[in-house]
Amino acid sequence: MRLLLLGDVHGNLTALDAVLDDAAVAGYDRAICLGDALGYGPDPVSVLDRLRDQGVQPLLGNHELWLLGLPPGEPPRSVPEWALRWQADRLRAEQLDWLRTWPDQIVLDRPQGELLCAHGSPGDPWRYVDAPAAAGEVFGTCSAWGCCLGHTHLPGLYRSAIGPGGRWVKYQPAGERSVQLPLDSERFILNPGSVGQPRDGNPAASYALLDLDGLVAELRRVDYDVRETQRRLRAAGFPEQLAKRLELGR
Repeated sequence: MRLLLLGDVHGNLTALDAVLDDAAVAGYDRAICLGDALGYGPDPVSVLDRLRDQGVQPLLGNHELWLLGLPPGEPPRSVPEWALRWQADRLRAEQLDWLRTWPDQIVLDRPQGELLCAHGSPGDPWRYVDAPAAAGEVFGTCSAWGCCLGHTHLPGLYRSAIGPGGRWVKYQPAGERSVQLPLDSERFILNPGSVGQPRDGNPAASYALLDLDGLVAELRRVDYDVRETQRRLRAAGFPEQLAKRLELGR
């Protein structure tokens, strides 16, 4: 089975469409969005429609939880909250109802063990797994064979294995180009990076294809029309910093 993993779309339809087009050519059997379909971007309605139309199973990210818990009528206290309130005002009632049905994780049974998909750390969508120490804590508290996590916007693979000196954790970032990484360790944590707001210095959209039969993770980068997304952000009156960061990949 080939699993398409999308993460942190953040309301960026142009990036999402570029990734879905690329993934359709590469081929996949099932698709999961690891949370944060919303937040930051100008296309919340279209992004949710596209995920549903394409049969992508979305998970709750911290931005969806934040949006659903916003007290009505209060002024935004931050730029991310400003974007979420703007998006919430435009979502259809049935889309908000759909958001409330999203699970916070999915577990797939594989011959090697469970494959757990979530947003941040398993059990905590707000927690970043962004360093070997944090990954080591996940390996120590979660029994799954593999975890697919988003939230950091940084594509890469953590591997865990037992050696003569005990357990070790090694991290391999994806880099600026598409790369294939074998799942040749005892256990792993895979982050597909961000579709709509990369933060590794590369503005190209990032996603992953996970070959669960061949045990290979392919982290792919796709160029998209960043200027078009910036144009829509500015036309909608979003803070300039949200437009500028897209071209910087930060």
